[in-house]
Amino acid sequence: MNKNHLIKLLQECPSLRDIETRGSLLKMLPHHIVNRIKVGNNITEYVVNIVNVCMNYSDGLEHLFEAVRFFDEKTEQFQNLSDFLENQKLTPESPSPDILEKVETTIMALMTQLNLSSQINARDEFTQHNQASLEGIREAMVQLKQLSPQTPGYSRVSLIVGSALTFSRSHAPALERILDAPASK
Repeated sequence: MNKNHLIKLLQECPSLRDIETRGSLLKMLPHHIVNRIKVGNNITEYVVNIVNVCMNYSDGLEHLFEAVRFFDEKTEQFQNLSDFLENQKLTPESPSPDILEKVETTIMALMTQLNLSSQINARDEFTQHNQASLEGIREAMVQLKQLSPQTPGYSRVSLIVGSALTFSRSHAPALERILDAPASK
């Protein structure tokens, strides 16, 4: 993808040019994305920051595109953006099933190694996690955060990851870092 061209097209959109509308647009983005966007000193810097953060999430550009569509759908600038994204094969419908599969494989391997079930059992509460198992859970969470909840199988895998998190509840400081960890690509 030509990131510079994407930034140029977004800068031309009225909703991002106007400071008040831009604030409303950003409020439409998921909290895990918008909370990581730094305010820029000018529109170019701000849009660069928005794009950089959104690109860290598999559904980030999709959310941004939908928010811009809400405000600018009938404008020529939005049509230019839409045409560009369609030509780049980055339409909002592009799924990420391989990430979901990787998360499930990672967590299930960890749970098998620790003799845990995929559903919460009382005996699992006493499992002792080490740094490697916590890291496995963290990596699964980071990968899961990259997916849209509408991804087929997302609910099933997120319940399994939730079970693993429950099993590691005695590691509260580690879990706080896990849940606040930014997604990485």
